[in-house]
Amino acid sequence: MAKQEFLGLAIGFIMGTVIGRVVTALVQDLIMPIPSVFIEGGDW
Repeated sequence: MAKQEFLGLAIGFIMGTVIGRVVTALVQDLIMPIPSVFIEGGDW
């Protein structure tokens, strides 16, 4: 039983890391360029 719990924890950690990187890339590459067009000189 402990082996299954450890496996679930490891999978959850990996999924959290991957989702975090996807969200970061999405915000930096797709969302933030839109306001930077309207606000000049903004170093986000």
